[in-house]
Order: sequence, then structure tokens, then C-alpha cells
Amino acid sequence: MTAKQNKTTSQLQYTIEYVYYFALSTLLWIFGFNLVLRKGHAATKFLGFYFITFGVRLFLSFYATDGRILEYPHLFRVLSPFHFLFGPLAFLFLRYILTPNKKFTRWHCLHFLPFVLHAAELMPFYFGPVENKLEEIQQVFQAQSLVNYVSHAGIVPIKIISLLKLASVGGYAIAGIILLAKFISQNSKAFYQKNKLILNWLIADATIRFVSLICVIAYATGKISFNNLNFSYADLLMHLDATFNVIVVFLYPYLLDGPQFTSLVHRLNEGERIPEAGENPQKLQKYRQISANLEQLLEDDAIFLNPQLVQEHVANRLQIPVRELSRAISYVYGLSFPDFINTWRIQYLVEKRKSNEVWRAYSLEVLAESGGFGSRQGLSNATNRLYQTSPGKYFSSNGEE
Repeated sequence: MTAKQNKTTSQLQYTIEYVYYFALSTLLWIFGFNLVLRKGHAATKFLGFYFITFGVRLFLSFYATDGRILEYPHLFRVLSPFHFLFGPLAFLFLRYILTPNKKFTRWHCLHFLPFVLHAAELMPFYFGPVENKLEEIQQVFQAQSLVNYVSHAGIVPIKIISLLKLASVGGYAIAGIILLAKFISQNSKAFYQKNKLILNWLIADATIRFVSLICVIAYATGKISFNNLNFSYADLLMHLDATFNVIVVFLYPYLLDGPQFTSLVHRLNEGERIPEAGENPQKLQKYRQISANLEQLLEDDAIFLNPQLVQEHVANRLQIPVRELSRAISYVYGLSFPDFINTWRIQYLVEKRKSNEVWRAYSLEVLAESGGFGSRQGLSNATNRLYQTSPGKYFSSNGEE
């Protein structure tokens, strides 16, 4: 290989390395904080925290490779406790999608106990003299490993910590796969077809997480020669899961929009909801049926495109009292009737703009009239109230332009 080729190869590797460590971590943080801060389903928040912790992992990994840790010794082992967060956050994200009726309790905090304990045992090391850190780093270089070397930091030996991390990631990955498989097996093919968008995402995510787990095990046991001390393309295999979810959210950001995601999750769990205290189970069963009939009506006959649509008309089409329709929408979707109808109108415009270039050229006035809002102001008010942004920014962020 010539010197010019070597230079080109080196430049390409540096570019990929910086994109991997900084661009991807930045995307993870942007999506993560957006999901955590937005008003929506609990599952979105766990996915948000998952993105944030993975972003921290990638960012700090840059300072642990190619000898840079000698320049930033204070960052040594700062990342270590975070490995006990990836498994619980990914599992809780899946759990709250499949069982949204179950609320977060204090007992769920036990999922994060290993993270707290490991961070606590390393605190004396973190705030100790830099000489101790440099000595540990020299042990890493000598052993050419970050998972099996002579360490005097903390209480638990590094080899045991590495095994515990592997058990955490593996245990939660397997538990997630079992939870998803059990959920799918309990439902019919028709149910799968109705909810294939979110189910295919979860199946693909579980599969990729399992592949990532195999790569992590191969690295930890020395079967594959990953080298954390230098950047390696093979390292990407251990982060397939986070990368996949970033791509999904980037390509389909509307999937996790508050009202629509909540609606999607509740459709997925029509038979799983538990009555709230003081509520009548028979009435709640009626609400579930009303919501299913309502969605079917909107799918079969796009009456939401009528700007004069009122709740009384929809109730008449469903042959139910207006009060029952209002209660069903409030309970199932957490929205008022106008906001619920507007989510369908906005999603209709999103899909039209994605599938038809002509629609992307329409002005907001034309879009508002075509989508059933009647006026540009009606469209603006709806996007501001539901998504806290303007129509133009919302459409742009959803990948139509």
C-alpha cells in the first residue's frame, strides 16, 4: 500500500471514528433529552434515558482509546457504572410498551441498585489522587484489556465486575426477549397485523440486542479480538442496538409523538388495562370497544377531513351517547375530542407529504384546508398545542422535506 493510500485510509478511519464517537453520541443526546422532556408515555422516557446513557458511553469511550486516557486520567472508569444502566433501561422501555397499565413503583428502583452501588464503591477512586489513576491505567496497558487486569480501585475485583456487567446485560436482554415472545404468542395473527408497525420494531430491536450481546460475550471471553484500547470497526457491533433505535427514531420520529404513541401503545394492549380506583370495569370495557370502533371508523371513512366535524356527528355514526364518546377518548388517549381528531389530521398530512412530492410543495394554507383544519391558524394552533412547535418545523422534523 502506497503512502498516499495509507494517508487516505487513515483519514477515512479518523472520519468514521469521530462520526462514531461524537456525531452518533450527539444524536443520541438530542433524541434522548427530547423523549425525556416531552409529554408522553412512560416508555418514551425510558427510551430517552437509554439514548442518553448510550451517548455518554460513546462520548467517554473516545477518551479511553488510542492512548488518550493518559491525557484525561480523571475520566478513567467514570463510564464503568453506566454499564449497569443499559440493561434495565432497555427492558423497562419494552415492559412499559407491552404493559402500560402498570405504574412505576419504588420497587422498580431496585433495577438501578447495581449502578448506585458500583458508583459508590468507586467514589474514593474518582476523588483520589491522579497518581492512583495513572497507576491503574498502566495496569490496563500492561494487560491490554479493560475487563481483566490488576486493579486496586473499588472493593469488588475488576474481573467480578466484568462478569456482573455481562450478567446484567445478558439477563435483561433474555428477559426482554421472553417477555416479547410471550406477549406475541398470546395474541392472534390478526392482532399482529393490526399492530405490526410497533411489533416489528420491538422484534427487530430484541433481535439486534441479542446479536450485540453475543458480540459483547465474544469480546469479554476473548473469542473475538476487540481492542478497547484502539478504535476498531468491530466495536460497532456492540452498539448495534442503540444505533438501530436512533435510525428508527430518526426516520420515523412521529412514531414516538406523545398522543400518537400513547394511542399506539393502548391499541396494542386493549385487553390489558386495569380499572382505576373507583371505576366500573364494565364501563372501561365499553370504552375499549368504543375506541376500537372509533379508530375503525376513521380508517374506513376519513371523516376527520371535514372541518365542520363535531363530536355529535361521530357519536351518531357510532350510535353511542356523546358523553360516552368523550369519556372513552379521554380515558384511552388522554385527549379531548378536538385534539384527538387533530392528531389524525396532522398524521394524514405527514403521510401525504411523505408519499407525494406534490403535497410537499403545498402552502400551509392549502395543507390546512386539505387536512380538515379549515384555516392555517387552525393547523398552527393544533401543532403548537399537541407538539409545542409550528407546522413547518413539525413537518420538517418528520422527514418530509
